[in-house]
Amino acid sequence: MNELSFEPDWVSAPGATVVALTIEKSYEPNAMSEVLGLGTQELQAFFDGDLRIDQCLAERLAASVGATARFWINRDRDYQAQLEKAANKLTSSMKFPISDLERFGWINPRRYDASDALAVARFLGVKTPADFDERYGELEEALAFRRSATFDLEIGAVSAWYRAVELECARLKVSDWSPTRFTENLREIRSLTRLRQPSEFLNPLTLLCAESGVAFCLVRAPAGCPVSGIAQMVNGRAVIALTSRHLTDDHFWFSFFHEAGHLLLHSDQIGIDVDAKADGEDEANEFARDLIVPKSSWSKLMSLDVSKFSIVRFARDIGVSPGLVVGQLQKAKRIRYNQFNYLKNRFQWHGTNLERA
Repeated sequence: MNELSFEPDWVSAPGATVVALTIEKSYEPNAMSEVLGLGTQELQAFFDGDLRIDQCLAERLAASVGATARFWINRDRDYQAQLEKAANKLTSSMKFPISDLERFGWINPRRYDASDALAVARFLGVKTPADFDERYGELEEALAFRRSATFDLEIGAVSAWYRAVELECARLKVSDWSPTRFTENLREIRSLTRLRQPSEFLNPLTLLCAESGVAFCLVRAPAGCPVSGIAQMVNGRAVIALTSRHLTDDHFWFSFFHEAGHLLLHSDQIGIDVDAKADGEDEANEFARDLIVPKSSWSKLMSLDVSKFSIVRFARDIGVSPGLVVGQLQKAKRIRYNQFNYLKNRFQWHGTNLERA
């Protein structure tokens, strides 16, 4: 039998073994595409461990690289078992909101006899707990800094949401990041607060951000994810993502302007909004407040004889929705948090789409 002469590493993908053998046999890796009957993308998927070895591919591997077809079938089987073992270790070390991941279409609903661990790991783009730490380590640190008491319960849900944000933003075409253009566009974005339907303001908001080099997306938070929004630079690309957890216009727009502040003031950090009182948030909060109510109008707001009509009139005068004015009055403790909430525009989730309630 023409079996391999070395002990293979079962944790690595079968494709890694093939790469090692092509070097040993002086094959050009690109030549393997023709030999194995795989296209360029399929070959890369095979090398990465994302393409299963069927009988046909096993026979081609045996004929071109060595060993037997049975060896390659077993190699693939053992690799899949190791993947599932690693995925089970990952999903047992932290809590993932599986039902929401399925409901939002992030992973496929499992069969009654199948493990959801592999589906979660594949969605996250990782194979092992070490991969997870490498990929989401910075996010873990940012969350732990703000939420140490509940960190272990939340990191699974937050990382799943963050991965959905990555995938959504990757589909967006945006210009080069321009802080100047973004600052200018924030004036027009501010005027969108007067629109009541998400279907009316989300598209222009996304376009105005894209013109400025910001990939903006709204991604529903799964159960256990406490995040309202996040802002960061990813490979030179600015990203803002919101969850609209509180389902009112004042929270939605304050969160957006807060994250915009992070991009413009703290672009070298991950701005993850889980607690408005967390250290380092004051500047972003002030930035958002001053966008909603200009400094020149703040004293007038603080001396306002508060009523439904005065709030609506003040909001009209400064060019924002009444709900945002109510939110600022509540934050400033001019009114209680249970007052004038009927002036806020309320939203609801329909699947993964935000709608007016």
